[in-house]
Amino acid sequence: MQSSPMRSGNSAPTVVKNPSEETLLDLSSDSDGGESLLNSEFGGRDRKRMRVSGLWSVKRLFRFEGIAENPYALVVFYFFLNLGLTIFNKVILKFFNFNFPWLLTAIHSLGSYLGCIVIIKVVGAVTPEVPLNNRKDQIIVLLFSALYTVNIAVSNISLNMVSLAFHQIVRSTNPAVTIGLERMFLGKWKDGVGYDIFSSLSMVILGVGLATLGDYEFTASGFIATFFGVILSAIKGIATNTLLAGNGLKFHPIELLWRMSGLSCIQCLFISISTGEVAAFRAFLGNRNATGGSTVYSNLHWLYLALAMNGAMAFFLNYVSFSANKKVGALSIAVAGNVKQVMSLGLSVWIFGYVLSLVKGMGILMTLVGGAWYSMIGVNKKKATPSLVQPSRH
Repeated sequence: MQSSPMRSGNSAPTVVKNPSEETLLDLSSDSDGGESLLNSEFGGRDRKRMRVSGLWSVKRLFRFEGIAENPYALVVFYFFLNLGLTIFNKVILKFFNFNFPWLLTAIHSLGSYLGCIVIIKVVGAVTPEVPLNNRKDQIIVLLFSALYTVNIAVSNISLNMVSLAFHQIVRSTNPAVTIGLERMFLGKWKDGVGYDIFSSLSMVILGVGLATLGDYEFTASGFIATFFGVILSAIKGIATNTLLAGNGLKFHPIELLWRMSGLSCIQCLFISISTGEVAAFRAFLGNRNATGGSTVYSNLHWLYLALAMNGAMAFFLNYVSFSANKKVGALSIAVAGNVKQVMSLGLSVWIFGYVLSLVKGMGILMTLVGGAWYSMIGVNKKKATPSLVQPSRH
């Protein structure tokens, strides 16, 4: 057990906790958070802790005050925002016939970037102060934004190579892959995975398999591409946690989102142009203007409003996702993602009129029970973790 780092100025007791193998809904994680897009006018010279200021109540959300500092609240917000945006995306793609996934992703990134600008410049709730004056840090942020974009690209490509049911069941193994990567590269889980954690994660994965039961069609190349997408998704979750709460840059979630979302938007637009989406979108607008908007879903004004709301919702989801990842770790976020997956399937029955079989209903129930079980394991583990109170040294 190591003592806490020396602090100067007061002799307030410092709580030292026993190290654990994984932050299962880690309630004790309180880490803080140029001439290019990577290092702009908002950056500072000194690497200080994030300065946050203000009197408005909205600032409290971005200062992790009140309900925003509660890891449980962040995970709940993440779950419902993720679920809501997933359904919102389906509405735009299906009802508005906006079949341009890369443009939609670019709108998400643009909405996140503009949202961060509002928080930084207008509200003044956060002042980014992690300087990126050296090439190494700039490359790290650039690679992270590329990882975000490539993860989406591989997921879309693999989905065209395998059936939807097979794609979902393979993607549900994200928690297991996350554990494997954390063990290999971060030194976690050295003593193995406990029976309770293994059982709860197995229930979640099996539940997703039953809920998405269908025709499993795939080729060897499709399987490789799909599983590679799972690895990328797990790496993205771990990298996010490392950049926010690791031993490196320790970004504030708003700063990390601000620095990477603009780059991601440019990357998505480039892919959209390369794949012909932009040209198809122009033709789409021309047809809508020619036919007129007799209904809500055919009216361009309603489409623009829906896209603007979608981008704003993506900003809040990304912020809450980064914040929750910083507090509870990549594995808990992966489990929440699996639970969201089956909940979106259940709500699709009501919204889109899909038929839900008994087996799929049992799969949804198993996933919900497994996710709740996993959360309770984290709570009980925290209660059972002893802590010692030691005076700080001078």
